[in-house]
Amino acid sequence: MKKHIIAAICLSLFFPISASIAVNKLDIGANCDSNGQCLTGNCEDSDKSEENDNYCACSRGVAKDCHDRYGSDAGETWQCNNGGGASHGLNYCLSSTGRIKYPLEPTESSPIDAILNIELLADELKRQAEKPQTKINIPGLNFSEPEVITEGNTTFLVIPYLSEYISQMYKYAVMLAGVGAVLIIIVGGFQFTISGGAADKKEAAKKRIGGAIIGLLIAAGSYTVLYTINPNLVELTNLRVQYVKQQELGSVLVGEFSTDVFSPGQITAPTYDISTLPTSTVPMFYQCANGQPGYEGQKWGPLPYGTINGKPATVCDIGCGLASMSMILTYYNSVITPQSLKLPGGTVPLPPKNTNPGSITEWIWNNNIKTINVIGTGKRTFNRVATAYGMNYVWNVDRAKAKVLLQQKKPLIGYVQNKIRKQEKSKDRKDRKSTCRFTTAGHYIVVTGYDPVQKVYTTNDPGTRHWKKKELYHVPEQELLDGCKVVFIYVGKEKL
Repeated sequence: MKKHIIAAICLSLFFPISASIAVNKLDIGANCDSNGQCLTGNCEDSDKSEENDNYCACSRGVAKDCHDRYGSDAGETWQCNNGGGASHGLNYCLSSTGRIKYPLEPTESSPIDAILNIELLADELKRQAEKPQTKINIPGLNFSEPEVITEGNTTFLVIPYLSEYISQMYKYAVMLAGVGAVLIIIVGGFQFTISGGAADKKEAAKKRIGGAIIGLLIAAGSYTVLYTINPNLVELTNLRVQYVKQQELGSVLVGEFSTDVFSPGQITAPTYDISTLPTSTVPMFYQCANGQPGYEGQKWGPLPYGTINGKPATVCDIGCGLASMSMILTYYNSVITPQSLKLPGGTVPLPPKNTNPGSITEWIWNNNIKTINVIGTGKRTFNRVATAYGMNYVWNVDRAKAKVLLQQKKPLIGYVQNKIRKQEKSKDRKDRKSTCRFTTAGHYIVVTGYDPVQKVYTTNDPGTRHWKKKELYHVPEQELLDGCKVVFIYVGKEKL
């Protein structure tokens, strides 16, 4: 008896503890410090600039995480996708019905999110291309299969449903009109027969029969009437959807960060006094440096730095952001305080005191600071590196504040993009004319100063090959605003 009582007490104590353990697990969207705290077993680092920017998110490929959290309607399935710009870099849930559930309040969607959702878009297009099922059975309506045709170098998906539907509806309408006309003629004939010699009744019956015959002729001859008015009115062409040829992302980005798109000859003679421009002690690091004359100490260009389309990439290929961050950290080298970086997978060793691109690259790569399949340097990597060096990080400083900081000798990283005006667009990207001296797509530079009198920015461009052409480092404000889209990024000791 005592054994049963003891067993009952043990069970009563054990189950509440087990329940409390399950209850204390954190749901998707909650702040976390380790994977074990989350119901999904996945604590991720977001791109938010906060002291604790780790949050529970669904595990990639585990649909159950999304189903358990958000439930499913009849026939609805879930998938957990890699994070993008709108999800603050956190994995998010995507359903077969188009529902999207983010762990946190989403930011504005970005092109990256559209790429992430490509599987859903493909499934949706496939579903839309299937034969439609009409609610009312229309005699003779049998939809044919879509077909793929090629005209020259262009491929189209031909969808015949709409034209076939309209064509059959026309035939069906003519048939109904014919049946109606015959019935009206029969009724009119019956009225004429029983008119009893009354002239008004005979006349009414004749008009009814005549109207029915005219209506029947119009219905049957409408094709000829429409063709006479405009032949295009009777030409029902099938819907044609052009296939967009896939272009690998790497073919768009490779070279953007290692070559100049403006040659010195494209830059007009400066109309400002170079001698009065602000000087800067921000070092110049070239991302493609490999011991060239005068820069023998810079040999980090060939170092591995991620992948492009699954192929190894180097600092020279996509390291403009890394080189720009390195310039800023080296400028502040005497006041930076390296510290351990806490990530969901554990604590990362102290970053190197030597802040040149080579040292930082090895530290990033050895400690999984950067996602291997992310091209270039993203917000999350910037944030992690800045945090590891005890620096504050702010993405997108407004232009007025940026000018003040630059005049206070606080350099900024500039993310510059090319502005393609309508008249400069071209189907072939290589024929496009660049409007931004730094890039035809996207690039990171360091903005070292600003002259408010002459309205000129001074810059360090890690991607330039014209290392001794100092005029490349002076950019009139109007040229920068007209030619480039610019986002200023702050990395410094003081909080903004």
